[in-house]
Amino acid sequence: MDLWRERILQSTLWAALVLATIAYLPGVWAAWSSDLGLLVIADTIVWAGILILALARSLPFRVRASLFLGAWFLFALLLLFILGPIGAGIMWLLAVPILAALFFGYRGAFFGIGLLVVVTVSNVFLLPWRNSISFFPEQDITYSAVSWLGSAGSLLFIAMLLSLALAELLRRLGDTVEALGDSNQRLTRIMEEREGLQEQILLSQKQSALGTLAAGIAHDFNNLLVPILVASEQARDDAEVESPQRRHLDSVIRSAERAKQLVRRILDYTQNKEGSGFQPVSVVPVLREVAGLLRSSAPAAIEFSYAIDDDNICALSDPDELHQILMNLGTNACHAMPRGGTLTWGIIGANGNDDIRIDICDTGHGIPADVKERIFDPFFTTKQIGDGAGLGLSIVHRLINAMNGRIEVDSDGKSGTCFHIYLPVATKNESTHAAQSAEVVSTQANTSPRHVLVVDDEDMVRGVLKAILARSGFVVHEASSPESALRQLFEDPQSFDLMICDLAMPGMTGVELSEQVRQLLPELPIIVSSGYFSEADRATLEKLGITRLLQKPFSREELTRFVADALNNVA
Repeated sequence: MDLWRERILQSTLWAALVLATIAYLPGVWAAWSSDLGLLVIADTIVWAGILILALARSLPFRVRASLFLGAWFLFALLLLFILGPIGAGIMWLLAVPILAALFFGYRGAFFGIGLLVVVTVSNVFLLPWRNSISFFPEQDITYSAVSWLGSAGSLLFIAMLLSLALAELLRRLGDTVEALGDSNQRLTRIMEEREGLQEQILLSQKQSALGTLAAGIAHDFNNLLVPILVASEQARDDAEVESPQRRHLDSVIRSAERAKQLVRRILDYTQNKEGSGFQPVSVVPVLREVAGLLRSSAPAAIEFSYAIDDDNICALSDPDELHQILMNLGTNACHAMPRGGTLTWGIIGANGNDDIRIDICDTGHGIPADVKERIFDPFFTTKQIGDGAGLGLSIVHRLINAMNGRIEVDSDGKSGTCFHIYLPVATKNESTHAAQSAEVVSTQANTSPRHVLVVDDEDMVRGVLKAILARSGFVVHEASSPESALRQLFEDPQSFDLMICDLAMPGMTGVELSEQVRQLLPELPIIVSSGYFSEADRATLEKLGITRLLQKPFSREELTRFVADALNNVA
């Protein structure tokens, strides 16, 4: 509103200057012809004053408006004195409270009306003196108090009506402007909140789509890992102790286990699940394993260096998750040095906050400040389309937070980047825990062999299950589809001791197959296996009394333990 008043004042000054210029020449000529030199001087001073005020825009609004009103009022008094109470001075006085209301609102209107009242009352007592002065000798004009009060009354009424109406209009307009300002602020906040909600909805949609995609990929990927893991275990057992073949197979098994944990963590991330419990983890072996894997794939121009305080440092963490964190950060560091450089792996012992610090530093191109603020946002990436999904650092940040740790980034945006990971320190647990192998019910301990029906649409998975179970003395029956499994069960329902079925199969799911089997054989133990179990699947299977859910990929030990538990605890 103040800006509006400033603009109104400036427009009024320019309009008054233009109109005064038009009226100036004939007015001066008429005044000069009537020997009214004082009026000529007043006209000139007022015109020059308006010009100065119009050009002096650096002066404060109140100063310019007050000077303009003061000049206007004084000129009106001069006209009133020279031309008499019913001359042009009355019209000029009429504009004083109107202009005052325009510039200063109600206060200006009341002040202008007060001036008119003072002038009106004063003129009643000054009329005899005014009548004694004649500015026009050829005219003998006298004014009575009655005629003056009549004119002044009309003047006051019109001035009060117009000035108060204008003041009220401006007040309402000011309230409207203020309300519009508040509405604009609220609208801005609403738009910002809406944009935030849209971003959250978009992120939620992305995560939902990613979760659906990840669930499908997890099922297929874990199906591939089952024969890799189990066959590698069997081949390792057949290899000679301390032989190169056994060491290579150990590496394959560890990699398969890492892949299994990686798929599980991706599924947990897409479903906003937190990580599992943590344990003391010796950091140096994990770090050197990651560095060794990266060394085999990183460009030869990248040099690896190490700054390790203590080889026995332990963190309260998860070995697989720590492996993934270091692998992601190390891979990003190598990508930042396409022409070569130095990748430094550092471990610093516990500080005053009982945290250890792991450093991954490169001599690459650095991270700009605007990018550094967003590197942990999901789906944010600076890579070309197809080179990355923008989830690596987001997952790293989530995993570290779940470990009650934190991650910091140090980069000037020009050269080099250091990631500092702070994790709670832990005392290394030296005690050993013997692996408890499940006692499988063998064929020798029973009068007849146990029969197991394996239902899976993947030939390799069925082959692995059959090999493991046959090795333990079971008679294995295969079914490549739920329909085939139902036919075998209907033909001889009492010949089976256990059914192991996959969850996701074409035509009929493992849940639907289990429902029909439960109607035919309520007491038959059932194990359901899958690379991914949704909450809905778990709830439905639990209602059917099926609580043995075998997560793919599984090891021989896990499979035999599940089978032993199912056969030893028949409901």
